[in-house]
Amino acid sequence: MVIRIIKDSTGLSDEVLKFIMLEKKKIQKLGSLVIAKIWIAPDEDKDMYKGDIPYTCPVCHSPLKYEMNPNYIVSKKRSSVRFTYDGYCIVTQKFKDFCTLNNYPQLVFKEFPKSPGSYCLFPLGIFPLDPMRREVKFTKPCISCGGYEGIYGATPSYKANDFILPSNDFICCSDIAFREKRKRSPLIIVGLKTELKMRQFDLKGLCFDNVYE
Repeated sequence: MVIRIIKDSTGLSDEVLKFIMLEKKKIQKLGSLVIAKIWIAPDEDKDMYKGDIPYTCPVCHSPLKYEMNPNYIVSKKRSSVRFTYDGYCIVTQKFKDFCTLNNYPQLVFKEFPKSPGSYCLFPLGIFPLDPMRREVKFTKPCISCGGYEGIYGATPSYKANDFILPSNDFICCSDIAFREKRKRSPLIIVGLKTELKMRQFDLKGLCFDNVYE
């Protein structure tokens, strides 16, 4: 969120002024350089899978592997990128063309047989995060898979201290899958140059949150 400094506060309500001060304090607390962006995209308004999801832990029900549902029918929405309720990223042909044009490596696009021209995107590159600085909350360790039932505190995120950015133009996923049970999924993180390219390419429906140094 960008907070513009308002020199003349005349006419602003006490609530608005309080909000501005809280946001300014939040920015000062973060006090770090923005080095990447997190995708925030509209909902697909349904799950990839109805009922049981394959490749999930039988105890905590967290995903152990992410696979596209070949029987899935993509909703008819105009946005270039969407997320299902259970965390799968769906993109359009235009988005795939954008990635091909820019030669982004380690991206897997799986086309939906029943929705040609729509793809499930799986970034293979990993962007390590620092859960300690973000104070990420890990709940209920699972004795079966070794993971957690829920992981909360995705945004804003911090880069792991020992991770060196390959460039400022990339598409990766976080090393942590956030949310609870069957809805857990990693963040998709892009470089600052990538964000600008996406906006220039007129991809629909994309918003971004910050990843800090």
